[in-house]
Amino acid sequence: MKVTKRARDIAEVIALVDIKVRTVEEAADELGRSGRTIKRYLKKFREEGIEGLNYHGHEAWNRTDNRMGDLVVELKNERSERSCPHIKHLVYERTGKRIPRSTVWRILNRRREDLIEGGGNYAPIDPIKPYEMKRFGEMWQIDTCEGYWLKGYGKIYLILLVDDHSRGIVAGRFALKDDAVNNMLVIREGVERYDAPHTIKADNDSKFKPIRKKDKDQEATEIQRACSELSIVLFTHKPYNAKSKGKIEKRFPFIENWFIKEHEFRDLEDLNSKFQEWIEWFNTNYVVESTKAIPKSRFDNSAARSLPEGINLDDIFCFKDIRRVRRDAMISYKGDTYEIGSEYIRKKVGLHVVPYKDTIRIWYAKELVKVIDL
Repeated sequence: MKVTKRARDIAEVIALVDIKVRTVEEAADELGRSGRTIKRYLKKFREEGIEGLNYHGHEAWNRTDNRMGDLVVELKNERSERSCPHIKHLVYERTGKRIPRSTVWRILNRRREDLIEGGGNYAPIDPIKPYEMKRFGEMWQIDTCEGYWLKGYGKIYLILLVDDHSRGIVAGRFALKDDAVNNMLVIREGVERYDAPHTIKADNDSKFKPIRKKDKDQEATEIQRACSELSIVLFTHKPYNAKSKGKIEKRFPFIENWFIKEHEFRDLEDLNSKFQEWIEWFNTNYVVESTKAIPKSRFDNSAARSLPEGINLDDIFCFKDIRRVRRDAMISYKGDTYEIGSEYIRKKVGLHVVPYKDTIRIWYAKELVKVIDL
């Protein structure tokens, strides 16, 4: 079943209600629906998924007649740059009838094939009600952009983690690959610095959720598993829903213009070193246009949860595997062998592989056996 844009937009809000980041009342206010309707949406979302939110419409009793539609199209074709409010005003001048500008927008959207060249390129903006988390740490967003910013390196990737409420940059790193390792490292850096958020919003890449046939049998990706162990809900926005990433997407061209083009870098290490300094400058000095505030001024009253006492993030933000210790007291990993100890022969041990530190932490029965350098 084809999922409509309306269903995707509703699902983006209902998903937050489902994971208890947003209340029914807040969702009702944002979507302009009653609390009863939101509960009905939530039930359909849980039972049928996003497809349950598709609208099976009927001809509205108050839909404008063809003559009004013809007039709206005629006014648009006369001058393609006329806006919906302008056309609304002209309709009133010619007919004495008042129609909402949203009705003008719907008519033009419905009859785009009737618009002449110039008018035919009309791409109406879908009106939306922006959402914003109420506190720092309620939701972070992670995304990546790419570019040829460093001479001699080819394409490199900027992985960014942004807080929804403050628009502050929680963590960021330039990397040679946009893979699970580097994305996991950026999330870890954010958690180390600001504790664990309630949710993290990501795109639909396979490092964030199983999507390939070979991954369908696994319950979660390694990044999902790591977040879950800290009670962080990692969820992905719906495909082709660009407005879902609007806050973080705006930050990429800003970083390119305000940071990359204003500095020179010797190598990737120098680029990342200067970027960390620039992030601190941005969070403590730059006034974000949409909030009229410096990001760090909105870090107070954080909703982020403190990490459990004594936890080692190397055992959370890692790639977990299992090996049976051979009769020679060795295990193998990616073609290399490592000695574990004769007392573990024929026993299964857990491998916590930390690739960004080049180490493997060996566990048996909730006990750390040894740490191996790769």
